Amino acid sequence: MKELIIIGIVLIIAVWLGERFLKRKLHITKKTNTMDNRAKSLQFFALAILMIGFVIGSIIGSVTLATKYENFNFVYF
Repeated sequence: MKELIIIGIVLIIAVWLGERFLKRKLHITKKTNTMDNRAKSLQFFALAILMIGFVIGSIIGSVTLATKYENFNFVYF
């Protein structure tokens, strides 16, 4: 269970840092979103990569925990 919490915290930090990086690099503000189409597509692909990373990390984490602990319950996951 400890490994799952660590993976979750690492992924939350990665998403937060990725969002900050994209906002600074592409000059995105909360008031206006004046991004051109190239910037919007770049943001979409970056967020998609982060989401795919989360899903893959979750699957790897659950398989690792299931093989390590016999009584691991997938319902919690």
